[in-house]
This record gives sequence, C-alpha cells and structure tokens, in this order.
Amino acid sequence: MMKISTFFIVTDPEKMGFPYLESIEAASKFSDEIVVVCGRSEDISKKKILDRIPDAKIVETNSWPEDWHYDSMRDHLGIGLNSCTGDICLKCDADNVFRTSQAKEIRSALLAGAENSHRITLGRINFFHSDLFRSNKNRVIYAINKKLCREDGISVEITHESGSNQPKFSDEIRETYIEEMILWPINYDNTFMNSHQIADKWIRWSRAFSRFKNEKIKFELNDFDHALVDYVNYQRGKIHGAERIENFHPRIIRERISNLT
Repeated sequence: MMKISTFFIVTDPEKMGFPYLESIEAASKFSDEIVVVCGRSEDISKKKILDRIPDAKIVETNSWPEDWHYDSMRDHLGIGLNSCTGDICLKCDADNVFRTSQAKEIRSALLAGAENSHRITLGRINFFHSDLFRSNKNRVIYAINKKLCREDGISVEITHESGSNQPKFSDEIRETYIEEMILWPINYDNTFMNSHQIADKWIRWSRAFSRFKNEKIKFELNDFDHALVDYVNYQRGKIHGAERIENFHPRIIRERISNLT
C-alpha cells in the first residue's frame, strides 16, 4: 500500500490566528505522515502540534524573516516536499481544513489518482462569513506522486515562475483532478484573525510579492489602516458568486466557528 505524507509550512501560526491545529489534525486522519516546516522558532505551536499528533515531523529552519520575500515561501515548500518520506506527498495550507468524516474517501481518492498520475489536484472552498461559501476549482492544493516520478525518471521542484508556488516537473506528466467537492478542504483564510492581524498579514504578503515582481512597495510595515481598507476591497471582489450553505463547516472546526458569534 502506498504511503501518504501531508506537509504544511507555518510561521508563527499561533500569533497569526490560523486554525493550524484543526488543519493538521484533520489531515492526519487520512495521512501516514505529517510534516510541518516552521520558518521561525515555533516553541508554543510546536508543543500544541505534538500534543495532538505526537509523531508529526517538525522541521525548523529559522530562516523565514518577518519582512519576507516570496522566495521564502517557495523554498520552504521545497523543504516540506523533500522532507516527506511518503509515496504521495500532499501540500496543504495551514488555514485549509478537510472533513474528518470524509477521511477514508479522501485517502481512497488520492490512492486511486496515484495509480496512474504524477500529480493529483484538488480544488478548495472559500469561507467568507456566516454561511457563505464559494467553490474554487484552482490548483493550490496538490499531491505529488514521488514514487511514480522516480520510476519514470521525472524530477520535481517547487517554483513560482507563474506567480503561484507550483511543482515543476522535468518531463510531461499525467494529472488527476479530484472533482468531488465534499473532498476538498475549506479555506478559512483570515476568519479567526482580528483586524490588526489581518492588516499585518496583508502588508507582509504585499511586500513579499512586490519584491518578487520588482514592483514599488505598496505599504510600509505600520500602514495598518491603508492595508485594511485595501484588504476589504479585495474581499468584496472575491465574494461575488458565494452561496449560502447551512451546516457546511467540517465538524472539527465547528466549535471555533460558534465561538465567533
């Protein structure tokens, strides 16, 4: 039987307010190995992760600066992929939460996809507020079939040539897209953050991407008010097409959601 590894990259997840514990625990239900790459010293979050998943592999780099460059994300995703020992290596974001009730089906879908594919891709569902969700058939969540790549002499690395951190293969590959939305994770993004956390994250993401694109820096590090307005306007554009779906949150996150209201 093929082994599934799921890897995450985090930087100060406790400080940032990500639902990283729920995200990691949910993924552990269908994974044989959990790998968490910590870009900065993570004493508090490391302990909390290991309390829930005692055999999680924690990789600490201490090389992700607070005022970072987009290269930092690419490099840490590469470390995560290379640290996985499984045949199938799934990349998951620390604010994305799978349904534990679908763990068996998620595992089966990944294994079925890996029978003949070098890459297995899933969409994700964005949560906005209340009961508003929007499905997004993108390519952000992916699994790499390391075993088949090795057998076919195909190397793979993480690159951001397209602007998105994606695996780049040395030869043509076969890909499977998992279409069943119930198997996709829900992206909670900034749901559990306060306005200061949101603005701070938005500033640092903007600065990182501006450096990558060799563009003028848009925000100073303390420009919280301007950044928050910019973020709200961005979200207003994203919410179009969202649907109201009741009782749709994964069970593992429902208590945190209920505490918001």
